[in-house]
Amino acid sequence: MRAALLGIVPLFVAGCMFGPPPVVRVVNGREHVGRYISPEAYASYAEGAYFEAKGQREEAQRAYRLALDEDPDSAAIWTRLGALSCRRGRQEAENAFGRARSIDASYAPLWREQAQCELSHGHIDTALTAARKAFALDPDDQETSVLMAELLRRQGHKATALRWLEALVARDPTSLSGWRALLKTAKDTENRQQELRAARALLLRAPDQRATLEHRYPELAPLGSVDEALLSRDVDQARQRALAAHLALGDLAVRAARLGLPATAARLADKVLHADPEDANAWIARLVAADLSGDQAAFSTALVSLGQSPVTPRPPAARLLAALLQRRAGKAAAERWLQGYGLPSTRKQPGAQPDGSSRLKE
Repeated sequence: MRAALLGIVPLFVAGCMFGPPPVVRVVNGREHVGRYISPEAYASYAEGAYFEAKGQREEAQRAYRLALDEDPDSAAIWTRLGALSCRRGRQEAENAFGRARSIDASYAPLWREQAQCELSHGHIDTALTAARKAFALDPDDQETSVLMAELLRRQGHKATALRWLEALVARDPTSLSGWRALLKTAKDTENRQQELRAARALLLRAPDQRATLEHRYPELAPLGSVDEALLSRDVDQARQRALAAHLALGDLAVRAARLGLPATAARLADKVLHADPEDANAWIARLVAADLSGDQAAFSTALVSLGQSPVTPRPPAARLLAALLQRRAGKAAAERWLQGYGLPSTRKQPGAQPDGSSRLKE
């Protein structure tokens, strides 16, 4: 899904606009076209989700109630109201969940939220039953797998919980929630090998946690030295350190681009793309390198050079692409890309690019 989104990037940077995608719902792994929902209901629901994300529960409930006035037969809205009501009591939450079930009992997030509610009240067995239902309806939902693992861990089935998380990151290696849960569970089960594996994955995918992880796991510190080699223009040393840190060459190109080293990023990216034109990480690094150096000819050439079946870019590359889209096509394009990829919005910091990199000249 995320790799497929790369196909619309040339349209974004070329300034083309198009309407919103059709509303779909995933049931048993298949997409179904959803019924019409009024713009007013969408707007109120989005406002509710915004308030909920900020922890403003009462404001979120009011917004969801407004959405309900426009769309009273929405299992999604009743589910959110049930989740928000859970803190006040199981019965109030059950009333909302029950309404959602009567509308669409195949709505997977409903069962996941029921499981979360039961867990919050200490009813592990009931929560596990609901979580299994959610997983059966949507086995690709990351939150459900993380929740299943947590419930199994609390029941004392730590090895089984660990296997659930191993399966999750095997299916989706970009899942930050999966890697974080794996790190926690592996530490709890004293599985040092999996603990280090999860820590290494988070080092690659969550740069904001690098200092904490390198302090806790000094054996993974070679990754931090990769940037030092890049900044000193010692590309050979950077490649050696990247190899020791299990960092692919395409990822190294991304790191060079994020550090504002366009010539280094271009050289590394070209080497990767010559061998594998479907490496989306290297492709993004090449686009950004051309953009940072002001080479429009190289940018235009790179823009249409991605292979037909690109790999899914990893989060650092995805954030780098969002920064490029914001510069070239505006904030809306960047936000749409981040939303489609599944990453939170990136706020621009003073003196830095939207992805946190600075513009350096080589």
